[in-house]
Amino acid sequence: MNCKLVREEYMDRYLDKELTFEEIKELKAHLEGCPQCQKAFSTYKTFIQMQKARISFSPSAHGKQKLVKRIRQKKLLPYQLAGSVAVAFLCFFAVTAFIESRIINQRFEKILSTTIHSITPTSNASMTISGTPRNDKKSISPQDYVDPERILYIVNDGD
Repeated sequence: MNCKLVREEYMDRYLDKELTFEEIKELKAHLEGCPQCQKAFSTYKTFIQMQKARISFSPSAHGKQKLVKRIRQKKLLPYQLAGSVAVAFLCFFAVTAFIESRIINQRFEKILSTTIHSITPTSNASMTISGTPRNDKKSISPQDYVDPERILYIVNDGD
């Protein structure tokens, strides 16, 4: 019996228990006389046994559930991270916009108040609000000027 025939045919059939009694005798006789085939046979036998052990392993139902849960969590992590970053940016911009609007509103009120005070007549003024020259130096009546507080109230819609 030659080594090629043993390695290609007899080893598989022996491990699958498909050899006849005479073929088993021939295989064992060849393995006793050939150290190379004996080493190859033992390596192949160990490999096949490991494959069978691997195939026969089945994880528990709890183990499967834990594995599926971990996989789902890892899949969701990028979406959770992106959502968190988006919410953080929105909050930042909302706070910034609120602060800016308050600052702009305060500046507008200051400019408006200054403008109103600058156009309101004083007791020493020589002109009325309508632009006509003042003939008498009497005190100013409420119809002659506009109340700046009331204008601010109207402009700000009652804020």
